[in-house]
Order: sequence, then structure tokens, then C-alpha cells
Amino acid sequence: MEEKLKSDELRRDIQNRLQRLINDHPDHYYSATSTIARLIHEQISEELSRLSIDEQLLLKPLSVRDIEMILSIK
Repeated sequence: MEEKLKSDELRRDIQNRLQRLINDHPDHYYSATSTIARLIHEQISEELSRLSIDEQLLLKPLSVRDIEMILSIK
């Protein structure tokens, strides 16, 4: 059950970051998933020290490929 909650929280966080990225840079709407995943990964890396401990534990282990997979799940 706890893994499901973490998974849902992770998916929500990535979707929020995606929405923020597209709002800030509408030209990325049609970018490749790999490009978007790399940009989100960079965003997470830049913000990591400002996140809560729980968010850090959730997001720090993510690779670009992990983010691609999350983005591909509908």
C-alpha cells in the first residue's frame, strides 16, 4: 500500500513539473519525451536542496530513464 502511495505521489510530482515546464516554455509541448525527461531531471537536480526530506528521498534516486517511463504511463 505504501509503495502505491509513493508511486502516485511521484507521478503527481512529475506531472506537475511537466505542466510547469510547458507553461514556462510552450515550445516544449511537442518535444521528445527524452528531452522533456532530461529537462525535468535537471529541474529536480537544481531544486533538490530546497525540497523537503520526503521529496528528496522520493526524487533523488530518479534517473532520466525513470522519468521517461513515468511520463509514458497514462
